[in-house]
Amino acid sequence: MKAYVLGLYSDEDAGNELVFANTVKEAKGKNTELDPESYIDLYAHREKAFDGMENASEEDILEKMKEKGFKNAKNFKDGMSTYKGTVTK
Repeated sequence: MKAYVLGLYSDEDAGNELVFANTVKEAKGKNTELDPESYIDLYAHREKAFDGMENASEEDILEKMKEKGFKNAKNFKDGMSTYKGTVTK
Protein backbone atom coordinates (compact mmCIF):
# COMPACT_ATOMS: atom_id res chain seq x y z
CA MET A 1 0.00 0.00 0.00
CA LYS A 2 0.94 3.63 -0.39
CA ALA A 3 1.73 5.86 2.57
CA TYR A 4 0.09 9.26 2.99
CA VAL A 5 0.53 12.09 5.46
CA LEU A 6 -2.70 13.84 6.42
CA GLY A 7 -2.95 17.35 7.80
CA LEU A 8 -5.16 20.42 7.98
CA TYR A 9 -4.67 23.52 5.86
CA SER A 10 -6.40 25.64 8.52
CA ASP A 11 -4.47 24.36 11.55
CA GLU A 12 -0.81 23.45 11.19
CA ASP A 13 -0.61 22.87 14.96
CA ALA A 14 -3.07 19.97 14.71
CA GLY A 15 -0.21 17.67 13.75
CA ASN A 16 -0.22 15.02 11.06
CA GLU A 17 -1.27 11.43 10.61
CA LEU A 18 0.58 8.77 8.65
CA VAL A 19 -1.85 6.31 7.09
CA PHE A 20 -1.64 3.47 4.58
CA ALA A 21 -4.13 3.34 1.72
CA ASN A 22 -4.44 2.54 -1.98
CA THR A 23 -5.81 5.95 -2.98
CA VAL A 24 -5.83 9.50 -1.65
CA LYS A 25 -9.60 9.28 -1.14
CA GLU A 26 -9.17 6.16 0.98
CA ALA A 27 -6.37 7.86 2.93
CA LYS A 28 -8.56 10.87 3.74
CA GLY A 29 -11.26 8.47 4.92
CA LYS A 30 -8.85 7.05 7.50
CA ASN A 31 -8.52 10.40 9.28
CA THR A 32 -9.14 9.76 12.95
CA GLU A 33 -8.00 12.62 15.17
CA LEU A 34 -7.76 15.59 12.83
CA ASP A 35 -10.91 17.72 12.86
CA PRO A 36 -11.24 19.46 9.48
CA GLU A 37 -13.68 22.31 9.02
CA SER A 38 -14.61 20.67 5.73
CA TYR A 39 -13.39 17.89 3.46
CA ILE A 40 -11.29 20.36 1.46
CA ASP A 41 -9.50 21.50 4.64
CA LEU A 42 -7.93 18.03 4.92
CA TYR A 43 -4.88 17.41 2.76
CA ALA A 44 -3.08 14.18 1.98
CA HIS A 45 0.32 13.95 0.39
CA ARG A 46 2.37 10.91 -0.48
CA GLU A 47 5.20 9.83 1.80
CA LYS A 48 6.93 7.32 -0.49
CA ALA A 49 9.59 6.44 2.09
CA PHE A 50 6.91 4.46 3.95
CA ASP A 51 5.32 2.68 0.97
CA GLY A 52 4.84 -1.03 1.61
CA MET A 53 5.44 -0.71 5.36
CA GLU A 54 1.84 -1.32 6.44
CA ASN A 55 2.86 -4.72 7.85
CA ALA A 56 6.14 -3.53 9.39
CA SER A 57 6.51 -3.56 13.15
CA GLU A 58 5.37 -0.56 15.12
CA GLU A 59 8.96 0.01 16.24
CA ASP A 60 10.26 0.08 12.65
CA ILE A 61 7.63 2.59 11.54
CA LEU A 62 8.13 4.86 14.55
CA GLU A 63 11.90 4.74 14.08
CA LYS A 64 11.57 5.70 10.41
CA MET A 65 9.13 8.48 11.29
CA LYS A 66 11.71 9.98 13.63
CA GLU A 67 14.41 9.64 10.96
CA LYS A 68 12.16 11.46 8.47
CA GLY A 69 11.56 14.39 10.80
CA PHE A 70 8.30 13.55 12.58
CA LYS A 71 8.25 14.93 16.12
CA ASN A 72 6.29 13.11 18.84
CA ALA A 73 5.64 10.07 16.63
CA LYS A 74 3.31 7.46 18.14
CA ASN A 75 0.86 4.73 17.16
CA PHE A 76 -2.51 5.81 18.45
CA LYS A 77 -4.82 3.24 16.89
CA ASP A 78 -3.54 -0.03 18.35
CA GLY A 79 -2.85 -2.42 15.53
CA MET A 80 -4.51 -0.30 12.85
CA SER A 81 -1.37 1.18 11.26
CA THR A 82 -2.39 4.74 11.99
CA TYR A 83 0.39 6.93 13.35
CA LYS A 84 0.44 10.48 14.60
CA GLY A 85 3.29 12.95 14.68
CA THR A 86 4.18 16.45 13.58
CA VAL A 87 6.11 16.79 10.34
CA THR A 88 9.05 19.15 10.80
CA LYS A 89 10.50 19.30 7.31
